[in-house]
Amino acid sequence: MMSTSISIGLVSDTHGYLPQIVIDCFAGRDLNFIIHAGDSESHNTLSELELIAPTISVLGNCDWQQELQSLPLIARRQLGNARLVITHRPQDLISALNKLGQPEEGTPFIVGIHGHTHVPKFEWWSKSPSTQTMILCPGSPVEPRMDSKPTVAILQIGSDGSGCAPEVEFIEL
Repeated sequence: MMSTSISIGLVSDTHGYLPQIVIDCFAGRDLNFIIHAGDSESHNTLSELELIAPTISVLGNCDWQQELQSLPLIARRQLGNARLVITHRPQDLISALNKLGQPEEGTPFIVGIHGHTHVPKFEWWSKSPSTQTMILCPGSPVEPRMDSKPTVAILQIGSDGSGCAPEVEFIEL
């Protein structure tokens, strides 16, 4: 874990049910933010996460409830030394990443986060001389697919001016 970092809990595809183990896992850490990468299917889920840390969420393909319709399809945030791009579907993430302009000075990392697949994933997508891009999916704590286990993830991002690469820890529930 980085000494000066921003700690972010990642969850996706809860589909109307936020298990107590997710709440306990996130509440037991000193999180600066939580990201829900879509298909919460419940405003209550997002409210419960918000009690733990400020929560950034995007609209998933199963989020038809009226109270979720104001969620963005794509969320972009600059946190520490990384620009975060969050979508629900991986193909929307790739499209959003392809449309990114040059990152701000001092932003050596782009972190693309998606849900939808229910399968935990981490990969370096591209590396350029000035910016490295990672793509990750936290999986699903309630409906894992393709022989994966129920998971969430913790993302550590370096503070402003830090050259430390983001670190990801997947947590099997």
